[in-house]
Amino acid sequence: EMKTPAAVLKNTAECMREGIHPEKQEHYMEIIGQEADHMNELLNSMLIYTRVTDTFYQLQKEECFLETMAREVSRHYQDVLEKKQISLIWAVDQPLAIRCDRKLMEMVVDNLFSNAVKFCRQGGVIRISLTGSAIRVYNEGEEIPAEEMERIWEPLYRADPSRAYEAGSSGMGLAISAAALKLHGADYGVKNVSGGVEFYVKL
Repeated sequence: EMKTPAAVLKNTAECMREGIHPEKQEHYMEIIGQEADHMNELLNSMLIYTRVTDTFYQLQKEECFLETMAREVSRHYQDVLEKKQISLIWAVDQPLAIRCDRKLMEMVVDNLFSNAVKFCRQGGVIRISLTGSAIRVYNEGEEIPAEEMERIWEPLYRADPSRAYEAGSSGMGLAISAAALKLHGADYGVKNVSGGVEFYVKL
């Protein structure tokens, strides 16, 4: 996974050193910055995954509200929601306070929301449902092939081969989420529903 950004960095640096297309120097610098950010994101994600899969990892539990987390996370994606003309729908029914590791659970909610935004079709719908101690995140779009359902939780795995390398994505989000949810003893999963995909978590 690290080979691709490393190769891009090397090739770009060689183009700059050899003076190839000098008018593109600013573009080359932008590429170098993007690839360095991608490598940093990947390394950080691997460190987090290693930590939460450690047998001796201790959860720092406190009282939290999934609705509060979800609404705070959604604000980070306002620009892309508007750009893709996505409608965000909230369905809230007597949500309960839960005891969880706030940082890990915020990471889980962010990963689920990010995934929904990424795969929601242009002009589609994302629905966040909160009932009791459960959250469901639905996005309108293509279904996940049945044979891919279990593997999407694996580190660095992407169901779509065309996404084998995507700048700004570490490919670790769902793997980290799965590890964090296992630590919490949560029930979680994904299923194809009418017109799209729904991830669910129940604590």
